[in-house]
Amino acid sequence: MDPLGGEVLANWSQAERALREAATQGADLCLLPEMWPSSFCAQVDRELLDQTAVALARTAELSRELGLLIGGSAYGGSDPERPSNRFHLFQDGQEIYSYEKGHLFSPTAEHLSFRAGEAPPRVAQTRFGPMHGVVCYDLRFPAWVRPATRSGSRVMLVVAQWPSE
Repeated sequence: MDPLGGEVLANWSQAERALREAATQGADLCLLPEMWPSSFCAQVDRELLDQTAVALARTAELSRELGLLIGGSAYGGSDPERPSNRFHLFQDGQEIYSYEKGHLFSPTAEHLSFRAGEAPPRVAQTRFGPMHGVVCYDLRFPAWVRPATRSGSRVMLVVAQWPSE
């Protein structure tokens, strides 16, 4: 999936098609890319945050309908001036885990657009066992993600949106 900047409805449609296809092929766990509902936007406003919230609610419902564990990240929080990059994990129609990216990637100026999360990832209890999720650059900080493993997580889910070129 290649999320389109600011196009939440189009991105939701693309994600829904992919998730339905994955379910028909027997998938149990699906990860959507980092910032999948909107991609990274130069301007974040209340409307974009509201549309993102709707897309996330639909994703939760789809997790129930399709029996999938679904993860991905999106704009989080209520402040369009400094949202977080929040990982969400949905199971059986519920958000069972969220985590805010702690290490912002300065070469792309994330530190100017996002609020960094303050807490390392915790463990989520899923029907597949204990796991945790992180967003992109946080993967490069083992001391940040290791506590979840030491607390029993058996799987680390990583979402990212890296350019193909």
